[in-house]
Amino acid sequence: MHDADRGCADEHSGLQRACNRGVLPVVGHMAQQCRMRFARVSPGRLLQRCAAGHVFEMHGGRDTPRRERALSVAPPLRLRSVPPAWLAAPVVYVAPILGECGPALVRALRSRVVVVGAQGWLRRRDSDDWVTFAESAAFARPPHNVTALIMSEADHPDALGAAAALGDRGHLVVLTQGRRGGIIFAPGQAPQRYAASIAAEVDPTGAGDCFGMIFALGLACNKALPEAASLAAAAAARVVEGPELGRLGAADVVLHLAG
Repeated sequence: MHDADRGCADEHSGLQRACNRGVLPVVGHMAQQCRMRFARVSPGRLLQRCAAGHVFEMHGGRDTPRRERALSVAPPLRLRSVPPAWLAAPVVYVAPILGECGPALVRALRSRVVVVGAQGWLRRRDSDDWVTFAESAAFARPPHNVTALIMSEADHPDALGAAAALGDRGHLVVLTQGRRGGIIFAPGQAPQRYAASIAAEVDPTGAGDCFGMIFALGLACNKALPEAASLAAAAAARVVEGPELGRLGAADVVLHLAG
């Protein structure tokens, strides 16, 4: 086993043990595993280190456009690094950051619900290490087993058009629009808008992935699309109210989905 694969397996094993203990420990474990470590380099520059191995230098701030420079990129996630039982997990949320989770990995999933956060399929690292927009084939032609794609209006220069086009081709797409809520494009249906939840934003990191995970769980709980999106937006609003998972607790997730 390669060192990279061994590291993945160790992390998967730890997460699997947490899952076996129930829902409440999982949320705490997510906070530990998905922690973003930051170091301020200079005004307007922030170094972001992800648990997966990516290292980004963030430029800009609240009042200026944010740009990212990828100082280090994690290797692609190999299928052999994924425990076989996970391939048949009932619900899966796949969140590539910079293309490391490819369509072959997604196609191997035998899950009832597979939701993909499309950001990592919509960007690349250029020759100067800047993260730039690039629409991948995986985004243009999602694997057949993808239940839904989640994308932000910041991920694509024509996000509205891209989401609508995928919807017209039979894919379920949720376009998130921050404080304005978002739009659901479902095959055979008119676009449906959902509202955002009020939040006192401190740190938006992770809100999109939280939205995707809760939306996936909502679908698995047979929630209607607008309700699943509203639940996801409410959870994401709690995440932005602090670092890591913000003010989101496991009890919030369980109560909302059980309601």
